Amino acid sequence: MAKRCEDFEIDNPQADEHLSFGKDRADCGDTKGVFMAGPAFLSWRKSAFLCVPLLLMFLALDARGFAQTKADGLCNVSRTAEARSITGAITDTSGAMITSARVEAECDDLQRQTQSGADGSYRLKLNPGQYHLRVSAPGFTPVSQDLVIPSDGNVSALNFTLKVGQAGSTVTVTADSGYIASDASTGTKTDLPLLETPQSISTITREQMDDQGVTGLSSLLLYTAGVAAQTQGYEPSRDWSISLRGFDATSFGLFHNGLFWDSYAQTDSFELERVEILKGPSSVLYGENTPGGLINMVTKKPVTSLLRRSELDYGSYDRVQLTGDFGDALDRDGHWSYRAPVLYRHSGTQIDHIPDNRFLVAPSLRWSPNSATSLTLLMDYQYDHTGWIQFMPGYGTLFPNPNGQIPTSLDLGQPGWDKTIRRQASAGYEFTQLFGSHWSFHQNLRELLTKSDTRFTYYGDGSTNGSGFIDAAMTTILRYPWEYYPRNNTFAVDNQAEGKFGGGRLQQTILAGADVLRYNSSITYTGSDTSIPLNLFHPVYGPVVLPSDYSKERENVHQTGVYLQDQLKFDTHWVLLLSGRNDWVNSITDFDSSQPATVQPDHHLSGRAGLLCVSSSGFAPYFSYSQSFVPNVGTNFYGQPYKPTTAGQYEAGIKYQPRNARYLVTLSAFNISETNVQTPDPANPLNTIQTGAERSRGIELEVKANPLQGLNLTASYTYDPVKITSTTIPDQLGTSPVATPRSMGSVWGDYVLHTRTARGLGFGGGVRTTSSTYGGLGDSLHPSITVPSYTLFDGALHYDLERWRVAVNGANLADKRYVPSCSGIDNCYYGYRRTVNGSLRFTW
Repeated sequence: MAKRCEDFEIDNPQADEHLSFGKDRADCGDTKGVFMAGPAFLSWRKSAFLCVPLLLMFLALDARGFAQTKADGLCNVSRTAEARSITGAITDTSGAMITSARVEAECDDLQRQTQSGADGSYRLKLNPGQYHLRVSAPGFTPVSQDLVIPSDGNVSALNFTLKVGQAGSTVTVTADSGYIASDASTGTKTDLPLLETPQSISTITREQMDDQGVTGLSSLLLYTAGVAAQTQGYEPSRDWSISLRGFDATSFGLFHNGLFWDSYAQTDSFELERVEILKGPSSVLYGENTPGGLINMVTKKPVTSLLRRSELDYGSYDRVQLTGDFGDALDRDGHWSYRAPVLYRHSGTQIDHIPDNRFLVAPSLRWSPNSATSLTLLMDYQYDHTGWIQFMPGYGTLFPNPNGQIPTSLDLGQPGWDKTIRRQASAGYEFTQLFGSHWSFHQNLRELLTKSDTRFTYYGDGSTNGSGFIDAAMTTILRYPWEYYPRNNTFAVDNQAEGKFGGGRLQQTILAGADVLRYNSSITYTGSDTSIPLNLFHPVYGPVVLPSDYSKERENVHQTGVYLQDQLKFDTHWVLLLSGRNDWVNSITDFDSSQPATVQPDHHLSGRAGLLCVSSSGFAPYFSYSQSFVPNVGTNFYGQPYKPTTAGQYEAGIKYQPRNARYLVTLSAFNISETNVQTPDPANPLNTIQTGAERSRGIELEVKANPLQGLNLTASYTYDPVKITSTTIPDQLGTSPVATPRSMGSVWGDYVLHTRTARGLGFGGGVRTTSSTYGGLGDSLHPSITVPSYTLFDGALHYDLERWRVAVNGANLADKRYVPSCSGIDNCYYGYRRTVNGSLRFTW
């Protein structure tokens, strides 16, 4: 008999009186040799999560006082003379413009400072005299020089070129466009440029997020090829509605700084520096992974130049948000640096009685004693107070109801009883050590704790005809109270050894790695079979019948993987990428405390091969093949363990990026085949077999461009008719999965004026369209449901004036009422209504 797994103890989840992790690990299956770094290092109490980040932030914010660097020598400034302007541009060594670079002029106690704009230019007013000038930007080595401002005559333009900084530095460069990224390490875990990576990768930079005024992960993905976001309607508090190339990406497709991220947690977009989306199966570097690819969220890291930025937002649903972003070097040489983003939000939502409140702090500290060593400590703590947003009946949302349209703001829950309190905290580090000119070692480690206390009154279909309504007048539904307490612990570590060899016509990069993932989840449910009716057109919320039924579900996943990648560039044009990996996965599942746990070992081989040829003109055609797998926990009716669901992708495409990097165009065609999908056994209704299969075959086009100074553009188009190619359910064969659009398209542009009279004024706008989707089986009036297509418009207006930025962003400006998806006649979702948010930012 399999041993019981007792990784979690919950004495009283409702009262939250006791919570422990990691008890009797030896009883959770064969875990010998699994750990490559002791998780005991990160076994802290909840109080440490609160105290350590706040203490670090306090010390970091106060460090400027002892880290201030003064200009050396004597200076002389005429404070009564008329100030004169110096102008110039700040670029990197390739000529790419650097935004938000800091320009500081000092003379004893007199200080003047400014930042470079979207085009890399700056303007600084100084009184005549002698100054010490310092220019810095995150990820670059600062430069300094003495400057004399004459009392008369012309002041020549002063341009600066910054070099990339020390190991581990985060570099954000714009090549005449803040939307174009030069590389994305997610694709290969190396510094291979995007243009030379033989697989489709999309990036979303911080500047694009700011221009579009994004409010969450799903909103920042709306203008990305191959990504369907917000498909399950309005849900701002959870990232459970994202798919890549037709496959769900929320369970196994979310990563955070290159490590697996628990989907019960949520990352605020304010914490992010960029987002990288790797399209297609990617198990070769990341282990178990959805066939559509993965989304890697890269957070803000320490900076070596002074950063002090505060912002106040106010918008729809009485949204009030205050943020601060602080960072700097802690010593003169920049060996120590920090960053501390902080956020507080108090907001309503589109749904009555459901808040969207949040507190977040995400401090980080970097130690770089020399150019070969870098250690970055990363921590965050987040507290959310929100609610559970539900689906609606089809009659009254998608189809006419004799009583009218169901309000989009209607709360199907129980006001005053329903709520979600979520606490999440993580701590870890990123370590890099260079050994000579050829070898380097990288280690990335994190432990994440997620705890959620949720009470919700669940809408369940109590009708006799499947419509969701219990009366012929179609007014009333039934609801059932539930309590839901997930407790999750995720430990992940990735070790990489990288070697660079050759030169001239042959260059080789070898990457060898070993990673560990340990995911422990315990979910306690309490529910009630006693229904509570609700009239959707004249709601009266009655008393709640407290849940009484109790159940507990445990899941533990231990994954260990080793991988090897050989990256060859020869004849200066050809890039060959070969990768292989082996995973050992041990899954332990316990759905009922009265039954023994199920222990299921799996192992799987994954591979990837790609070939690309980059021309001197910037065209790069490529072809690749990649694989993925996802374990299926449990056994069938006959006691046989389920096989992992596997997928393989063939992809061919062409990328284009000229030398001046004003454009980055990616056109790809792909074919993904997923096999071993579970489907009912026609010979035994109590059994499940794995003969099902799905196919995603389509094309994607994505353009990032900066055709004119101050103009940023992003455009995308996706055509991907996903099909169920094998199933034992006749009505599903040949159809698309529900909530899966056949095509999507989007265009967004932002333009900043540079005329003398309107310098700093900018405006943006976008349009996004989604095709119709299959909504499942209906009733006699609507046997097969088709959810109509929809088109939405977004806009922005902003003005930058030295240290100030004022912006107004709007989404769904026409306030279109639409249904993005259904999964049955009784299960449809409302989309996001119009939102308008204003912001005021101050940098000092």
